[in-house]
Amino acid sequence: MRTYYKEIGYDDEYARRLADSGSLEAALKYCKPFEVHAVERHLAEKRDCVMDFGAGYTVQDDPVLFERVKRALEPQPNVVLLLPCPDAEQSIAYLEERNGANLHDLNAHYIRHPANRMQAKAVIYTVGKTPQDTCGEILQMPGMDAGVCCQPE
Repeated sequence: MRTYYKEIGYDDEYARRLADSGSLEAALKYCKPFEVHAVERHLAEKRDCVMDFGAGYTVQDDPVLFERVKRALEPQPNVVLLLPCPDAEQSIAYLEERNGANLHDLNAHYIRHPANRMQAKAVIYTVGKTPQDTCGEILQMPGMDAGVCCQPE
């Protein structure tokens, strides 16, 4: 995805300096327009595949950037949000236990933010399921191509 960032002037060194200065918030904010561009470009180019954008690409606090992501995802028939469970606070706790506390604030922001739920056409809960179980559940959704291979790497 970062290949697309360069198309509109992303500066690796500047982003690194922001992150190194202790301002993770500033570094993340700097990346937002590039993330949106990457979503738009990736969706325009790729077909018949699974795309994992991650929460950061689709959670946009700027209304203009949010609308761009929304427009890019709208025609896509299978926008699936994966969450540990329906309860946001339990999902946050689960991810903290699984991934460690170092991403707590970021995960909490992404899970509490309404953007992903607003854009998803389906929500799949993953706690207690294997990746294969989750894949099978996604493939059972109407309109999904059962020929898609869901083998974890």
